[in-house]
Amino acid sequence: MSRRLQTVAWYLKRPALYPELVRLVLPRLVGSATADPRDSSQAEARQWCDPRAVTIDTAIEKIAGAGRQSIESLFPQVLQAAHQRAAACPVRMGGPGGLKLLYWLAEHIQATRVVETGVAYGWSSLALLLSLRKRPQAR
Repeated sequence: MSRRLQTVAWYLKRPALYPELVRLVLPRLVGSATADPRDSSQAEARQWCDPRAVTIDTAIEKIAGAGRQSIESLFPQVLQAAHQRAAACPVRMGGPGGLKLLYWLAEHIQATRVVETGVAYGWSSLALLLSLRKRPQAR
């Protein structure tokens, strides 16, 4: 509960974001009368996706072949430092997500050029840069 109150307080300090706060809170206050029309399409999408979903390891195996190591075992010091920096940040954001998938996709295609937005803690940027640093011509 305190996390929710912290979130509301964060929004209240930023008047430019009031419309977004209303969009988030209103459905919870009013109930299903103002149900988001996307809810039915989200359910339909989930119904289609769920039976087709695979684990990250299965996806990597299908794309790049079996036996790929975890990024944590390849770069233990780098990942440990990144986790420490993320833990020290006072604002909680997303986690490392599919680091292994991004890293092995970049490795599989031998990427030399990548455009990446670098939001939040920069986990995806880290995975891609760890792959790119092996190729001197990469940017």
